[in-house]
Amino acid sequence: MAGWRGTIGVVKPGRGTGSTEEFIRLMPEGVRVIPTAADIREYDAEGFREALDSYKQRVAELAALGICDLIHPEGAPPFMVRGLAAERELVADWESQYKVLLHRRRFRRRGHGDDAAAREGLADALGGGPVHAHQARVRSL
Repeated sequence: MAGWRGTIGVVKPGRGTGSTEEFIRLMPEGVRVIPTAADIREYDAEGFREALDSYKQRVAELAALGICDLIHPEGAPPFMVRGLAAERELVADWESQYKVLLHRRRFRRRGHGDDAAAREGLADALGGGPVHAHQARVRSL
């Protein structure tokens, strides 16, 4: 069952870091999170380049569920090794191919551990307006 405020699919770079739990705690009530992982094995430039195939596969799996309002592929290095223009093109291609909104900006824009900034990032991703326990908007493509 989808979250009554929205459902976010999250592709983490790896497993077992504890960041999934932190991410879920940042979400307001009613936002469902479906986590998966790209399982990056090699943390070097070549490993990051190769990881994009796994990211694409995980994004496709989440999109195929048909319940994600937003998919958030996390982890900067796999996207940075190709450059910002290539990242933007890749995200646009995936959005077009899978018909789901992708979000690549970091939720913590103003400071590390800043819950208010994280909620603002989520609000931007889900369609605007501040996110409080009683409000969130979901944007569809």
